[in-house]
Amino acid sequence: MKQQIKVWGSRIIGIALIALAIQRWGVPLYRQYFVPKKVEVYIPTTRVKQGLFVISFPEIGTLEAEKSVAVTAGISGKIIDLVDDGVMVKAGDQIALLDSKDIEREIRTKKLEAKSAEADVKRAQAELALLQETNKTDLEQAQAQLEFDENELKLATEDLAK
Repeated sequence: MKQQIKVWGSRIIGIALIALAIQRWGVPLYRQYFVPKKVEVYIPTTRVKQGLFVISFPEIGTLEAEKSVAVTAGISGKIIDLVDDGVMVKAGDQIALLDSKDIEREIRTKKLEAKSAEADVKRAQAELALLQETNKTDLEQAQAQLEFDENELKLATEDLAK
């Protein structure tokens, strides 16, 4: 019986040593490699003040329009003002303002060209009137000369016939 107690005592001591070793080294290793780690979540807080309550979410990312339309202009020019990003626009809204200096310069140039062309037309009409008058005078002289020559021919023919 003493021997059985001795055997059982050594077995209990061995089991106790194994349990102690598991507790000492096994449980920490198990926690390190197999137990999910607790993640601390940072929740920003601030002191409450009386005033306007604004909820905002500052995020970084890319926004894409649900519907986008290509916009073209019939003229070219330098853009001096543009509608802000993200603003909803409707048909007929002004979305850009072009620098009008180039267009105004072109308008002045075209007006000067039109005035020059009108002056050219007036000059050509004056020349036409002068040429018509000159041609009328030349025609009258040529008709008078023709009449004179016909009379001379008639007289010469009568003299020859006598």
